[in-house]
Amino acid sequence: MFNEKNNILYLDDEKINLIPFNESFKDDYNIFLAYNRNEALKILEENEIKVLITDQRMPDISGIDFIKEINTVNKDIVCIILTAHPDNESLLSAINQVNVFRFLVKPWKNYDVKQTINSAIEAFDAKIEKHQFIKDLTKALQKAEEYDRLKSSFLANLSHEIRTPLNSIIGFTSLLANKSVDKNTKKEFEKIIHNSGNQLINVIEDMLTASQIETGVSKISDSIFCLNDFLQSIYNNYKQSALEKKIKLYIKGFDEHKQLFIKTDKTKLHEVFNQLLRNAIKYTDSGSIEFGISEKNDKVFFVKDTGTGIVKNEQEIIFEFFRQKFEKLNTRLYGGNGLGLSIVKGFVSMVGGEIWLDSEPGKGSTFFFNFPYTLMTNNKKFSDKNILVIANDEITHFYIQEFLQYIKVNLFRTCKGKEAIEYCKTNHVDLVIMDIEILEMNGFEAAKLIKANKPDLPIIALTAYDKFKDKSNGIFNDYVIKPAKKEKLECIKTHLFK
Repeated sequence: MFNEKNNILYLDDEKINLIPFNESFKDDYNIFLAYNRNEALKILEENEIKVLITDQRMPDISGIDFIKEINTVNKDIVCIILTAHPDNESLLSAINQVNVFRFLVKPWKNYDVKQTINSAIEAFDAKIEKHQFIKDLTKALQKAEEYDRLKSSFLANLSHEIRTPLNSIIGFTSLLANKSVDKNTKKEFEKIIHNSGNQLINVIEDMLTASQIETGVSKISDSIFCLNDFLQSIYNNYKQSALEKKIKLYIKGFDEHKQLFIKTDKTKLHEVFNQLLRNAIKYTDSGSIEFGISEKNDKVFFVKDTGTGIVKNEQEIIFEFFRQKFEKLNTRLYGGNGLGLSIVKGFVSMVGGEIWLDSEPGKGSTFFFNFPYTLMTNNKKFSDKNILVIANDEITHFYIQEFLQYIKVNLFRTCKGKEAIEYCKTNHVDLVIMDIEILEMNGFEAAKLIKANKPDLPIIALTAYDKFKDKSNGIFNDYVIKPAKKEKLECIKTHLFK
């Protein structure tokens, strides 16, 4: 405990006492010597003194009065009185007026002084630890109260975020039934319904994702994919939104003629870009947005905008749950639920990466994040791959066909469980995509019978049940939750690589 030397101040008007004290204890402590009040005050001002040892009777001030004086500015310092006149009156006065740790009598015994100083140091350290504990506890309590306030604000705002798109969907759906509405107007209504549906899905998905991050349910799931196609698909998803606000959108940092395959958690990387680009478009009214790979480091991705920017003191807290820009205005002018950046931070941290930003109010923001990945040399072609789609409706089949058109696989379709089982027995199939609701039997039964004949054949389930993975019992190799957005279907390519 005493390996590091502690600072001790000895105040005595007789220099004949100061010199032997220093010689006796300089090897154990950092000894500071003062022979009057002013010298002692200067030493206390310039150094962190743990223990003060003072003579009681001095010409300019008594030891008790000096302790009383310094206690007004530093109550942590532990004080010891060293005196040749241990009269009872002084003892009682010291105890009643000031906090004296102990009295020592001149001439002192080195052993007693050392034991007393060590006890005083322990008392000082205990005081500091107590102060730090109270400080940390107060900070934690304030944070909990702030979190509770933000959560209450979030729940109140959530009602608005859900009701607004719901009202649009219900209202404009009823208007579509009106025969007097012309075709062009109906198209506008359909567009509003589509956008409101996407807005509602985003709110619900953000809530589910945030919940999974907070509870530790969300896990890393690596897949192999083409980074070029990945960034291009993100660009395609957001180019219309940027165009509607007259903002220029650019992909940066990769060679479009060079296919780059990587292995990482694609779903989480996609969600990070989604959240950052949504914010960039939301908070940018003019100028441009860039995203892609940093030119300085190919393991660092970025999203840059020319929007409102973020003030310095908010750049750390915006990654906390329920935080949102312009929160103090009490009116959420830009909408949103305050979960986006906390999801980004959660996913980036989960894969072992970091996120940081460079932002200036009125000039825009650049979010940088490193998202670890493994560079793959495999550039496999898919023209010899056969996929069987088992789905009741033609829309699902057509949607998957459109999604896979660029890799040119051979796609086969059936809506009957028995037919699918027989097809897998008599034909070479590389992958099965199975809706849980099919004819003749359910998807679980059909998948089980297919696996009985071909246990290594990968089967991907299509389901509307969010917790499907918990009930699949290992029959399916993967699953896609409906509505099946394109980014969710990327697992098809991953299993074809395998």
